Amino acid sequence: MRQVIAIWRREMTACFLSPVAYVTLVAFLGVSGFTFWLACFRNEGNPEPVSVLLCGSLMFWLPIMITVVAMRLFVEEKRSGTIETLLTAPVTEGQIVLGKYLGAFTFLLLALVPALAYPFVLERLSPALTLENLDLGALLGASVVTVLVTGTFLAIAVVASLTTRNQIVAAICTFFMLWLALLGGWLLGESHGVPAVLADGLSITRHIDVFSRGTLEIRPIVFHVTLTGLLLFTAVRMLESRRWK
Repeated sequence: MRQVIAIWRREMTACFLSPVAYVTLVAFLGVSGFTFWLACFRNEGNPEPVSVLLCGSLMFWLPIMITVVAMRLFVEEKRSGTIETLLTAPVTEGQIVLGKYLGAFTFLLLALVPALAYPFVLERLSPALTLENLDLGALLGASVVTVLVTGTFLAIAVVASLTTRNQIVAAICTFFMLWLALLGGWLLGESHGVPAVLADGLSITRHIDVFSRGTLEIRPIVFHVTLTGLLLFTAVRMLESRRWK
């Protein structure tokens, strides 16, 4: 466990010392906040819950932030040659993957905390919106699904980061895979011959919509936790294969 914590601290330090990470963080908070405000402005007089608008605003920009944060996770290690030092250190591949994943995940969560507070900022600035109008249960559901999707997306990005030595290629692959994951279930639902139960179970957009409306379901939680575990297991196996090259 100490090895995982050491790698986690190393990754956190790398994130907070990187100017790109800070620029990405500020840009994400700015564009997601503006998107949320614009969605609320256009939704005036409509029954769409604030939590749904919040989730939609965050999910639209989340793939970009995760791509920027995660594209360097293993690519930079390969480029600088420090991956060989890590692999020869007294740590396992599983500890390396888990430590780097948790470091990036912690940074992303710290970036999302201010964004999840947007409804309360809006309540302070808008006389038409009060805490009584905010469904705190729906906001909790929006927060839960945002964390789940962030974890899953980051695991996808970790796998993408292990496939190449080029950061640009890693970024393109990550961005494409994240949007495919986000829209894949919806595309299955629009296809003929695919059972509705299967399409709903795999649809991340449906999970987001259901949770952001205040309904907590077990199956989406199991889906995201299981998928994240499988992706990290795949990343460990990919890293292990380097020992035999």
